[in-house]
Amino acid sequence: MLDDVISLLFDTAAASFLRRAVFSRPENGDGSRLSARLCTHKGELLFAVERKEKDGKVYHRNIPMEELEAALPALAAPYMQINLIT
Repeated sequence: MLDDVISLLFDTAAASFLRRAVFSRPENGDGSRLSARLCTHKGELLFAVERKEKDGKVYHRNIPMEELEAALPALAAPYMQINLIT
């Protein structure tokens, strides 16, 4: 089932339909939350990922579209809920 969600997420991102993806309810219960959106930087389409930790720290990562399909399984695996906003 996770493979289907990852495929849908990649397809909507590749077609530029995705406005935001929110990953929540981590399996380990650490309270972190991950949100991602499409953005353009220097003419390159990126998947901008923001991870919010329980202690308030925020981490950012920009993933180029050509690396997204390989990176999605590792991003999505720890979370039990993924909301796609198109």
